[in-house]
Amino acid sequence: MIATRAPSDTRLPVVDGLRAFAVVAVVLFHGFPGLVPGGYIGVDVFFAISGFVIALRYLEPLIAREISIGTFFLRRVRRLVPAYFAVLVATTVAAAFIMAPKDLLRFAWSLLGQSFYAQNAVFWFQGEYFDAALRKPLLHTWSLAIEEQFYLCFPLLILAARWRPQLTFYAGLLLAVAMIAAATIVEPISPKTSFYWLPFRAWEFLAGIGAAILYMRGFARNLPPAVANAIGIAAILGLLASALLFDEESASILTQGLLAITATGAICLVQSRLSASLAALFTNGVSQHFGRISYSWYLWHWPPLSFVFLLQGQPAQGFAAIALTLLGYGLGLVSWHLLERRASRSSALAKPARTIGLLLAFLAFAAAAGTALIASNGFLQRYPLRERPLLTAQMDRPDGRCDFVTRLRNWRGQICPVNDVDGANGILFLGDSHVEMQKTALAELGSRYGVPIYITKQNCRIIDFGVDRNCRLPVWRQIERDIAREKIGTVVIVALWPEPFDAAPLTAALDRLAKTGVRVVLERPTPVSESLSPEYYMTRPDAWSDRSEYSRAAHAEQARSVATAMSAWAARHEDAIVLDPTPILCPGDACLYAKASEPLYSDTHHLTKVGARLLAQLYAPLMQTVARDKDAKPKAGDT
Repeated sequence: MIATRAPSDTRLPVVDGLRAFAVVAVVLFHGFPGLVPGGYIGVDVFFAISGFVIALRYLEPLIAREISIGTFFLRRVRRLVPAYFAVLVATTVAAAFIMAPKDLLRFAWSLLGQSFYAQNAVFWFQGEYFDAALRKPLLHTWSLAIEEQFYLCFPLLILAARWRPQLTFYAGLLLAVAMIAAATIVEPISPKTSFYWLPFRAWEFLAGIGAAILYMRGFARNLPPAVANAIGIAAILGLLASALLFDEESASILTQGLLAITATGAICLVQSRLSASLAALFTNGVSQHFGRISYSWYLWHWPPLSFVFLLQGQPAQGFAAIALTLLGYGLGLVSWHLLERRASRSSALAKPARTIGLLLAFLAFAAAAGTALIASNGFLQRYPLRERPLLTAQMDRPDGRCDFVTRLRNWRGQICPVNDVDGANGILFLGDSHVEMQKTALAELGSRYGVPIYITKQNCRIIDFGVDRNCRLPVWRQIERDIAREKIGTVVIVALWPEPFDAAPLTAALDRLAKTGVRVVLERPTPVSESLSPEYYMTRPDAWSDRSEYSRAAHAEQARSVATAMSAWAARHEDAIVLDPTPILCPGDACLYAKASEPLYSDTHHLTKVGARLLAQLYAPLMQTVARDKDAKPKAGDT
């Protein structure tokens, strides 16, 4: 057999204490990120605990066919859905009243994702976890999608254990190691992928399951108390270190992640051998209380923080953050009493048909509400006609840098094509979200001239490589290989540059790029101003026109340091080209806000589709030159 029978319904106080650590770490990270910079690791601890508890309670009965897989899922629904359903309903009602259309539309997609337990994929499409997190009231539910997806895979483990019980443990161990290795490879290339997707998270559940199997086999039963206590102390220190000594910039799977999961598994293993004083850290009344309500508290703690941010435009701090943390705790406590605990004892939900009905109602609500919000374009009709173009402009953002199918097709690289033109001597646009906002217009222009157009997969400026966590050096090295593989002849550098601007990092990065043999094209900064934002005119919607209040002279002064650095570098490189968007976007003494009453900006500096098509004129001569040169001398990567 794979394990030895263990009580299936007995509470484990130390495990409840671990839950308390996990939820407190997450809550403090969200409310006071400077206090617990790595507190998000609590979610990883939850995953390991979930694997441990599920295996302890269900693995052996399922293998022995004492309960069915259907019964397992019904119990999971009764355990998880009532409080979750309440959160979705309450959050959706609040969102409809509080959120502007641009945020409500994003919320709607995340709500629709709940109906498939695929909201982690929705958030993956929307960007990094740490990007504009407080604008997403349901962001924390990504972990519930991961958990449910793992539950759907859990029967495969049961079938394997029934078929080859002796090999299943070791096969699971090898699978977990392979997943860690895969996550380690993917993390430097695409941190959000290793963060959001089950294949790079499942090893945490498997670690918990492995700990449960060893626990049921009595692995720690004969450990001397001193050894057990030493393991326990080391594990506690490991948990604290994982939450306090790391942040999103310094953490990795092989450091913070492995440390936290190893510590969680170790405490689960030796829990019965810990001394009373050490175990009391987990079994005291406060820890037990927080552990029992941890699920409901986790569900309710985040939406208040998000909605207050959306209302006041900045994160809650000081007493406001304390008040919101207490509010989340209070809502979680009420939810635990009225929903979570009551559902587990409900005779009505004990009937399979009622449980299935609850699940279907939950899924139907998420699907219907999400679809309605999307169809209404974020309830845009609530606003006067004069304001609607401004609100529509705010929502006019790209749907991602590279679509999912394209990413899969080009999985090994860090660039992706955005038009269907094949051949060598293409153009790669390298940069941040300013590349993303132009990609559709550039793809259309490239197709018109028969030029392959590529963009980088990561949202990285050329000066970010080796500095930003999402732009680590392996990403840059892969881009260099992609340039050679695709025989790209021209690389265009586009970005919103930092202020104050330091020319040295740009010069060094451009020198490195020039060594690949490509022609380097530099786009000077586009205008950036509060008076270019639709939000600027929302308080006075009758005042906006095609001309903005931002002058061409002000833009020239603001862009001067970047433009000077670009011109100085280009002067030393014969093939380099500098393109200036100023004559197009600021044709007179004032920069344009709109063209024929259609706004050009979605915020202070990102262009709408109308603005991007207007700016695309800047690249028409370059496209013509590249098209003429396609059969000329070999470019980078030719052999």
